Amino acid sequence: MRIVLISLMIAVAVALIGCSSDSEQPTTQTTQDQVEQQSRPAPSESEPQPQEQSEAASEPLAETSTDQGSSEAVPEQSADDEPAPAQQRDQAAAQTEQQAQMAQQTQQGQQSQQSQQTQQNQQEQVPEGTRIVSLFGDITEILYALGVEDFIVGVDVSSVYPEAAQDLPDVGFAGALNAEGILGLSPTIVIGGGIVAPGPVGVLEQLEQAGVEVLVLPELVGLDSPAIKIRAIGAAIGVPQRAEVLAHEVEQAIELAKPKPDPDGEAIELKVLFVYLRRGGIQLVSGAGREAETIITASGGVDAGAAIGIEGWQPLSPEALLAINPDVYLVMQLGYDAVGGVEGMLAIPGMAETEAGKHSRIIVMEDILLLGFGPRMAETIVQLRDYLDEVRASLTDSSGANE
Repeated sequence: MRIVLISLMIAVAVALIGCSSDSEQPTTQTTQDQVEQQSRPAPSESEPQPQEQSEAASEPLAETSTDQGSSEAVPEQSADDEPAPAQQRDQAAAQTEQQAQMAQQTQQGQQSQQSQQTQQNQQEQVPEGTRIVSLFGDITEILYALGVEDFIVGVDVSSVYPEAAQDLPDVGFAGALNAEGILGLSPTIVIGGGIVAPGPVGVLEQLEQAGVEVLVLPELVGLDSPAIKIRAIGAAIGVPQRAEVLAHEVEQAIELAKPKPDPDGEAIELKVLFVYLRRGGIQLVSGAGREAETIITASGGVDAGAAIGIEGWQPLSPEALLAINPDVYLVMQLGYDAVGGVEGMLAIPGMAETEAGKHSRIIVMEDILLLGFGPRMAETIVQLRDYLDEVRASLTDSSGANE
């Protein structure tokens, strides 16, 4: 019996020892796993993550999208898909803003350039001590337009515009100059036109021998005449940049003054005859190659003298008037006044028998404005253009009333 008890006690002890050994082993394994995990280096951001982790990370995003109220999966937008309307509007607005900024930069650049040009013009000055004698009205106008009138010490009799020029010392008619009278004004430069050259022999030479600079502009009859004169005079007196600005403005004004083309090509053709009248019975008509042809053509009319083959100047005669048969007479103010106005003109043999005479179609212009070819040429074209438009309108009305 005692042996049996001892055997049972030994068996129980062995069993207790086995249980104790089994319970301690898991604890030791867990501790080793934790130590190995802590000692292992953390994966870098560049290392690829296991697929299970990537899929697990994407699941909450899908759940979140579903939680926000979307019951259907949102399709992914490919690179080829067109942008949504709102995005298109944003792009258009951005493009418009960019264009506006570019336009503003361009405008600022132009304004800066104009400002620099203005500063250069203001800095450009006529040399101190310059004394100018102007020998024709167009030259005097140009000098005033350039803002150098303070340097003018004498003018010829044709310098009537602007009005202030009439207060300057008068050296007489440019075609009949007196060297002593000009030299008495102590000029440093004398500027004249083509009419000066055939004047009294030796006058220009006397001026040059006295140390005076002499500039004689060539005879010009084209629409570019004012700009050529302006640039030449500006260069001669030391203000070329100022002259360039003025010349450009005059060129633009002349271009704008021309009549617009008739889209239907049905404009009534009007023949205009320039009649040169002066005291003492001087009566001439002009044709091709003269200043009047340039103005008449630029205004939308037909030079009546040139149309029948007249070149330059020709004496006025009843036969010539009947052959020309103009629709309109163009005459300068001094000549118009010299013959006594409308009645005096129509009393000239042959004048009343033409279409222009029968209807008293006479347009009168200031002498230097019409043939001076100065800075106001555009004004000349506009005056004649508008008058011809009025004549056409009256003819159209008359034609309609007769139908």
